[in-house]
Amino acid sequence: MTPEPLWRARLRVRRETLDDLQEVLAVMDPAPTSWEDMESGEAWVETCDLDRAVLVRRARQMADLVASYDGHVHAADIERLEPEDWTEAWKRFFHTARVSDRIVIHPVWEPLDPAPGDIVLDIDPGMSFGTGLHPTTRTCLRFLDELAASHEGLGSLLDLGCGSGILSIAAAKLGAPHVDALDFDPDAVRVTAENLAANRVPDGIVHVAVGDVLRDPLPRARTVVANILASVLVDAAPRIAACVEPGGSLLLSGILDSQFAAVEDAFRPHGLACARSVLDAEWRSGVFQIA
Repeated sequence: MTPEPLWRARLRVRRETLDDLQEVLAVMDPAPTSWEDMESGEAWVETCDLDRAVLVRRARQMADLVASYDGHVHAADIERLEPEDWTEAWKRFFHTARVSDRIVIHPVWEPLDPAPGDIVLDIDPGMSFGTGLHPTTRTCLRFLDELAASHEGLGSLLDLGCGSGILSIAAAKLGAPHVDALDFDPDAVRVTAENLAANRVPDGIVHVAVGDVLRDPLPRARTVVANILASVLVDAAPRIAACVEPGGSLLLSGILDSQFAAVEDAFRPHGLACARSVLDAEWRSGVFQIA
């Protein structure tokens, strides 16, 4: 069966505004997606539909919301895309990648001959965030590898906003005895469960469930990782801080460099200070420890 043609409305925006624009555009149903080109520095928000008339109305709403944020009038570019299997086409941009000395991210549809000692993460992100190639996820994986290699090890781990489950899978393969993986999106929980099975993570090590960091009860762990929007980190700081066991570590990511100071200020009153941070592109991630 030949796929139907697809219409796309794309609006170029400033890359440093993407994080805030995601929240502004979240009122749309479905919410637009955003894209960054790490080499050129260009960034877009876009929305697609099979019906051009519907797409035009949605493009106008998207442009109005962006204008309400930055005060400038915008017009989206609308184009017809050639028929293609869009559920599969994105896969040509996601390839096997080494993110640390030990960790290799492996899309399940690519062949792989791992080197001795490699920790391979077999990932099919589906519709969830978390291929491991975004700077925020990549840095979290490196933090986890470093903590696992330390004298204390990872200990139990709490993954807030688990997405595709990539950080939970990495933690399990790095020796965490127990992992709680939470996401407010049921689709992310489903994808995480599928990726856990694909990675042959033994039953009982990772518990994945739907959970809202701002409202639901949260378990405690020695290592807590939260790769979510900076605004959510700030609002949930008291709740997230309470999850970190004495002597444990908190890994925070999903934060633009310009937002990092505000995140630090939100966690400092709760006894957590940034021990070190890493800047990758415009994203800063940090290891926080009890002061």
